[in-house]
Amino acid sequence: MPTILHASTSNYALKSTKHGKRCIQPVDADGSELSDDASHAMKTTKTGRPFLQDTYDLFATLILSLKLGPHKKRFFSSTFSHSFTFNEAARNLASLCFSHSSEEASPGNSAKCRTVTTRTTYIMTRSGAKAMCSHFLDACLIKMDVKGIYQLTPKGLYILNRFVIKNNINAMHILQLLTSQPKCNSLYYLDRRVEDDEPVITSASMAALFRRFSGAQPTYSLPADKALDVFQRHRKLANGILVTKLRVSKKKNLVYEHCFSAVSAVEWPCEFTTASGEEEAAQLVAHFVRYGFVELVNDERKRNESAILYTVRSLSEKNKIAVAEGQFNLGAKAIYRITDQGSRVAGWGPSVPPGMQREFDNDRSLVGGSMDSSRTVTDDQNIRNKA
Repeated sequence: MPTILHASTSNYALKSTKHGKRCIQPVDADGSELSDDASHAMKTTKTGRPFLQDTYDLFATLILSLKLGPHKKRFFSSTFSHSFTFNEAARNLASLCFSHSSEEASPGNSAKCRTVTTRTTYIMTRSGAKAMCSHFLDACLIKMDVKGIYQLTPKGLYILNRFVIKNNINAMHILQLLTSQPKCNSLYYLDRRVEDDEPVITSASMAALFRRFSGAQPTYSLPADKALDVFQRHRKLANGILVTKLRVSKKKNLVYEHCFSAVSAVEWPCEFTTASGEEEAAQLVAHFVRYGFVELVNDERKRNESAILYTVRSLSEKNKIAVAEGQFNLGAKAIYRITDQGSRVAGWGPSVPPGMQREFDNDRSLVGGSMDSSRTVTDDQNIRNKA
């Protein structure tokens, strides 16, 4: 009997059918069951999004089904190449099919192989398509240039290219797309828990992620960066988050090294890791704070200005009491720095200058506690507050 993976929420469904050397029966567009199918629900997270791997597979299948081309919005002079509209995506997502063939050992005779073809059909309402496009935006797979027109990001191109290679797909129609704009050379894959698709948080996993975040050496933001094209800028960002110096006090001439904005700290994981969105990326940076890799050095917001605070806690396994806490301030004017502890974890070596200096060297590129815990952080330990 063929195996069917039937995934459904209120807005979208997925069917995947396997057949060994048989013609594939079509899946009805209205989602009706085939007579010999077994089905079970597709997993979603507590926030309602499909598990990340399913999101990636759906995204790549959608892009392969679209005819990407130039689009122009009324009243806008720019033309957006290799783009698609929401209406085009919603039309294809209404009943999106993907077939994949592979070889596997024949049952009862391991010496022989048989061809197994898997057909996956995604069935989605228009509101479900809107929700999925929102998930794609959150995961930094696509970007919206103007309302209703989307282009792939370097991360989205990487996911698409990986999907094509993995499934041995003849996709010559996207070759120009893959070579005409920046594409991630590598993407940091976060380990995730099987049961809920949440990132695995341990001291080892956070140290490994931070080394990727900081880079093998500090990547300095320079005035000359304004002249970089999109390919050059992406390659530079891929080395690690851009850092600079921050003068804290004009009177005391206090200068912090290796500073970066809170906004860029969230943007980097979204673009170069498998973070599912801004909230998950902010929680990861909050864990950097918890482990003492980074710290807040400046926040110039006014009293009446609000900021989103992300708080993560490590609980004692014995009595579930918080033993360590990290808070990340996602404010427009919040500035963080890589600490001396963070420099050591990054492997920058003893030659790295101290985090704070009392000398201002006329550098015009300036802008404006280590924890010992390897416990896995559970769902209720990620708290999102508004200050």
